[in-house]
Amino acid sequence: PFGLYLLDVMLQGDSGFALCQKIREEEDTPVIFLTAVDEEDSVIHGLEIGGDDYVTKPFRSRELLSRIEANIRRYRTGICQDFSGQEAGSSAVSEKKKICYQSGELLFVPEEERVYLKGREIKLRRTELILLKYFMQNHGILLRRELILGRLWDSAGEFVEDNTLSVQISRLRQQIGRFGTEDYIETIRGLGYRWCQPVIEILK
Repeated sequence: PFGLYLLDVMLQGDSGFALCQKIREEEDTPVIFLTAVDEEDSVIHGLEIGGDDYVTKPFRSRELLSRIEANIRRYRTGICQDFSGQEAGSSAVSEKKKICYQSGELLFVPEEERVYLKGREIKLRRTELILLKYFMQNHGILLRRELILGRLWDSAGEFVEDNTLSVQISRLRQQIGRFGTEDYIETIRGLGYRWCQPVIEILK
């Protein structure tokens, strides 16, 4: 297996989009699109089907290397490390106990990177897991877009477009569905997002 895939949208035979979908069916490895196709619809489509980043030509070599390093680092770090760099639950919980978050019909076990909806496990990608953890840890609080972006990605050298966040949150919403007639994630227009369902921390 490769450590990262760098794909062009315009390939002979299958397109880069089709190849990305095949990769996602078999493995969870970073995928970056590197292409001259810079239309917004193409960028959004590339992210929706599983791409982690989208770089348009012409590009600066240092910027591309920074994005490659950041994506590989993000996958290696994993969800079990919280945003301060300390392993989740390492100080407050004994080794035999795990902190879980329950909200509505969702149960999230960060240490195992597992999410259950109505008792059945659903598969989320790494960025979706990080988003879910951040929302559930800060339920009821308005989280501004720039704050979420700052938490998700390193501030040192990696450029992230704002519409990337919209796509990632839209993808997370599709995966977790709704609690009855209510959304889990509320959009506060012009400001950010809020997890609007109560969250209970339990030890498992």
